[in-house]
Amino acid sequence: MRKLILTATGFVFLTGATYLLSPASGQDRAAKSAPAEDPSAPHRIGVIDVDYIWEKYDKVKVELEELKAEIQATEEKLKTMQRNGQEAFEEYKTLKDGTAEKKAKEEKLNQMQALFDAKRKTFQNELKREQAKLQLTIYQEIQDAVKTVANHNNITLVVKVSRNEAGSISDPARTQAMLGQPCIYHRKQDDMTDTVLNLLNKRYNQANPDAAGKVTPAGASEDAGTKKKPKVKTADGAKKAD
Repeated sequence: MRKLILTATGFVFLTGATYLLSPASGQDRAAKSAPAEDPSAPHRIGVIDVDYIWEKYDKVKVELEELKAEIQATEEKLKTMQRNGQEAFEEYKTLKDGTAEKKAKEEKLNQMQALFDAKRKTFQNELKREQAKLQLTIYQEIQDAVKTVANHNNITLVVKVSRNEAGSISDPARTQAMLGQPCIYHRKQDDMTDTVLNLLNKRYNQANPDAAGKVTPAGASEDAGTKKKPKVKTADGAKKAD
């Protein structure tokens, strides 16, 4: 799963009928009182771009920034150890061969190298664990939000898609992922990505109010003149656009 993936879409047309994708603001409450599943109910399909949510989810942005800071701090420590080792090696080269002093310096260099290798390996392993932990946590949160939105809108099946245009060459890996996806065609009205993203950001920012100022709101445009109006309510309960 990629670590780093627009306007809200309001209606889902499924099985010949029209269903409104309700805003994220009321779906947590609705999920608590959702009726039992009816096995005889018709299947209704929605699609979601998980990679896009990874790119726009506020929690991912904050967590990656914190992880980046930890990486930089550790790299600085490793660079310092590397410089100290290089200085010790330069001093070692000036010593006379066969002397006890040079032998002691050689042993010291070996110890420094072993310590450096051990710390680097430990750091790499810890980084992999942190990345895996973050990926699992975010995936589970996305999965839970998808379930909430799907249940609230009587959607029985959600398919993963990529919303990038096929002709784009700016990100070849993203294009390849889209070409390899199982969903060949879907209507824009079936896309629940923005509704799920709004719900995730609402939950995260309510639980972490101090994090709100650290990220740019999902869907926000750098140029205010080009910002598009959402077709459904945003997570904060803004009114439906005309």
